[in-house]
Amino acid sequence: MSSELGRERIIHRSRDEFGELTVTDGDFFRTLYFGNRDKQSCMLRDQPHILTLKYTQVMASALLFKRHPERVLVLGLGGGSLPKFFLHACPHTRVDVVESRPAVIRLAHEFFQVPRKHPRLRVLQGDGEAFVENLTGDRPYDMMFVDIFDSTGPAAALSRERFLTTCYESLSGDGVLCLNLWNRTVDDFDQRFRRLGRLFPVRPLKLVLERINGNVLVFVLRDPARLDGLGGLRPQALALQHELGIKSLEHLRWLRQQNAL
Repeated sequence: MSSELGRERIIHRSRDEFGELTVTDGDFFRTLYFGNRDKQSCMLRDQPHILTLKYTQVMASALLFKRHPERVLVLGLGGGSLPKFFLHACPHTRVDVVESRPAVIRLAHEFFQVPRKHPRLRVLQGDGEAFVENLTGDRPYDMMFVDIFDSTGPAAALSRERFLTTCYESLSGDGVLCLNLWNRTVDDFDQRFRRLGRLFPVRPLKLVLERINGNVLVFVLRDPARLDGLGGLRPQALALQHELGIKSLEHLRWLRQQNAL
């Protein structure tokens, strides 16, 4: 199937029980939409491991806090931007992904170059909240990215304290939890962020990408000493920017400014 959507050519359109899924091609990029004009994933077709959306680059800046994670968990697959990035950027990292929609997994493999078989990648179909609840404490994750949405915004699990604390408790001693949230008026992000501050034993960090109607990334560091050392991460940020092409120096500056550190 193909037709025109703006300047993009629709190469796939289907529907599952959760709604419509559309894949488009532009001159250089392939994009995944879930029933509206908000980009769920965007891939540079000839370099599928490159992070093209700003919020995914900010999420990847979690590497500022731990450059060589052994185990990474991603809740929410989309077009697989983060898993592909970590497989490329961290050659010894094992990546687990949990995605609730079988159709999304199918599109990620078919259209977005997510490997069907890879020794360091495991893609599981299931409920991310249930997966976290069933984790055992003997194999903690060094990084956990929660990027789960439904038709109305961030999934309900992101408002449940038990889920969030279980995510935090499933991290290694110097692990990093990253939550992708929104700051629409209906989301009342400021109130949600205050609740997160009371929930975790370590002060969370926010990084607001747009003043309104945009992504807000929240980082929670398992090791409180990492907060004190935030000002000394400039060399790591420069190295990441040079090696991986993500704007880590800018992200570090935003983190310090927005959190008064």
